[in-house]
Amino acid sequence: MTGRPIQEPVAWHGPIVMNTQTELQQAFRELNNGTFIKHA
Repeated sequence: MTGRPIQEPVAWHGPIVMNTQTELQQAFRELNNGTFIKHA
């Protein structure tokens, strides 16, 4: 896919992409404790 860059920081590890390392660490904590996917 291609598109115009959105000029935001990128923190990437495996299948998860966030804007900061802090968000990335939180995402992995949520993934490990089963709360990563939030249902509406």
